[in-house]
Amino acid sequence: MRKAGIALALLALAAPSLRAARVAFREFDPLGWRPDGEAMESLSFGLALGDQPLSSRVEMRATVTPRSCEDKETARVGIACWDIDGTGDYWHFSLLKGPDRAGAKHGFLLEAYIGRELGVQSRFKRVAFENAGAWEWDKPVELLLRVTPERVEGEARDAATGALLHRCAYEPRPGSPIGPGAPALRVSGRFRARVENIVHNSANDTNVHKSQMTNANEIETPVLLVHGEKAHSRYFSEYAFEKMTGIAVRGESATVGNKELLIIPGASHVDLYDDEAGVIPHDRIAEFFRESMK
Repeated sequence: MRKAGIALALLALAAPSLRAARVAFREFDPLGWRPDGEAMESLSFGLALGDQPLSSRVEMRATVTPRSCEDKETARVGIACWDIDGTGDYWHFSLLKGPDRAGAKHGFLLEAYIGRELGVQSRFKRVAFENAGAWEWDKPVELLLRVTPERVEGEARDAATGALLHRCAYEPRPGSPIGPGAPALRVSGRFRARVENIVHNSANDTNVHKSQMTNANEIETPVLLVHGEKAHSRYFSEYAFEKMTGIAVRGESATVGNKELLIIPGASHVDLYDDEAGVIPHDRIAEFFRESMK
């Protein structure tokens, strides 16, 4: 029993990662985007698609700097997971510019286009929402959109300070699964912005991630899962912890019985490889083995 517990802890530390790559985008609509070195400049009404296959788990990150908007009504620019299940439907997380009227505010929007543009209320339930600030012209914002079969979530942060501006998430209602998609950029209206630092992470469910977790709730031995807060593969450990404990946790540490999920604040996926960043929790790992081998 002790050996099994130790082996499982080591497997958790070495969980497989998503495929990460900077994306070369092709214009879906020639009116919508203009390449600018490694960045893209939004023009109006268009999509830019990465040459990537549909994946069941997609994560998009990009830095968006809003410049101007000629529209008096609603316009938006942001990142998307496109062509869900090959239907042309999509999720997107965008900077939203509302109508120009007294008291109007900028904001963010996580939106679902399902079939003939049915709203998210009919097929999904919102499970998280936090509106902590608003974006400003000519100030970069870091956007994150993560789409998995179990959850869709978006997050926006001030690129200079890292301060949270907005976060929201949806989960499917029974009978409304979230299908696979591909990375994309989207602009609607004449919203001009610079989009750079575009990174696409994707993966399809594997035996390690899915099939071998089927009976995870039967594991009785101690388990320690360690992952960086900013790791693109963080959901592997969160998924394993949920399967073992029945408790869903996103982006924070948790302990249930002898199962522990340890999220290292600010750490990326590779920060836990060679510890150049000095964030590997050596003391906690040593303590875990001492406690588990008594």
